[in-house]
Amino acid sequence: MSNIDSSKTKNKDNMEAQWSDIFYNTFLNTIINRSIENNIKIKELTEKIRKAEHSIITNNFPLLFLQSDFNRIRAENRLIINEFKIGLKYRINIDIWGHLSEFEKQSLLSILNLRSDRYLNILNLQVDITSAWFGLLTDKLLLRLCKQRLHNVVRNQRIIEQIYNLGVIGAADIYLNESVLRKEALVVLIQKRQVTNSIIKLQLLLIGYPDGLMDIEQNLPTLETPTSVILPSNILKRRSDLQQSWYSILIADIEFGIAHKNSFPQLLLIGSVNDVSKKIDQSLNRSTISWSILTNINQPLFNADKLQTAEEQANTQVRQAEQRYMKQLFLAFSEVEATIYNRHSLEKSYQLNLRSAQHAMNHYSISFEQYQKGLVTYNIVLESQKRSFEIQSSVIRLNDALLQNSTHLYKALGGNVSLKIQLYQ
Repeated sequence: MSNIDSSKTKNKDNMEAQWSDIFYNTFLNTIINRSIENNIKIKELTEKIRKAEHSIITNNFPLLFLQSDFNRIRAENRLIINEFKIGLKYRINIDIWGHLSEFEKQSLLSILNLRSDRYLNILNLQVDITSAWFGLLTDKLLLRLCKQRLHNVVRNQRIIEQIYNLGVIGAADIYLNESVLRKEALVVLIQKRQVTNSIIKLQLLLIGYPDGLMDIEQNLPTLETPTSVILPSNILKRRSDLQQSWYSILIADIEFGIAHKNSFPQLLLIGSVNDVSKKIDQSLNRSTISWSILTNINQPLFNADKLQTAEEQANTQVRQAEQRYMKQLFLAFSEVEATIYNRHSLEKSYQLNLRSAQHAMNHYSISFEQYQKGLVTYNIVLESQKRSFEIQSSVIRLNDALLQNSTHLYKALGGNVSLKIQLYQ
């Protein structure tokens, strides 16, 4: 029994891991935190939460008014009389049917809804920046591969010219390699432009000027072993969109209760303290202060069935909120399932291409050695070189697809989840 409890505690600790524990990178976490601090939408939601919390505190106090009045009256004997009136008036709504408590619950749920919305915006920003970051590193790695292929073609050009000078081959291979050289140079330029576009995309997410200039000398993280995913049992609590839908149900249910209670009598307590004097310096004299306390009961009688209609509408909103929640719940589970299924397929493709890439590079080296000995034509060398380049590119793109899948799975699980992803640089 103790082993089971310790295992549950260990899994819980893993699932409580922060974002930096999943894809730890100092620069990545720095730009994410900076972007969260400067994001306008997140700042706006933070301010809304602060105002909503303050409004709950102020709504708990009774209404108190300070009244002052000055009258100048001409009496029948043509005397002019000045009257100064100073008083306090307060009004308290007696919560017989629980209206005030319902309004307070509604305000608290609204705050929770805003907090969930804020967390969802932070999570989306984290995922978008991380996805753009991995895309940029992938494009830079592909650019490095394109430059390596161009370097190989340039090296081959020198070797082919030496063999041509010995009279072993004709000039056709030289012209063929020059055509390949121009093509590979164009591929490098296109890939450089792709890197610039990826930098601009990342800069826009960081709310920076999109000049396409960013000095990054880091390698793309690579999956060392297949990932084992631990699905948290409390995914319903982790996903902010599901929390928002649930809060919407509770808010709609409270509004339905308020609409029902509006048909009940309402009790209002009104009190006042006044002082009337002829001179302002005689105000607040104890002998002239008067006070009053009144109770007011309101009971709606004839309102053209407005209260009943409002109650029916509130009941309809509750049912609609429940249907939206169930729909979003099914979509959440299907999203997680689809992401995990795609991950298994990507892992198999990645492992197969990783093994094929080494074979393709060996085949290219052997074919070029055979060409120098006159055993094969240069077209066979180019074909093996093309196959090696395509497989290496596939490995890089599949690795990026696995990383992108991890970020989407992190988001689908609601964030703050340990995916047990082992990376090495």
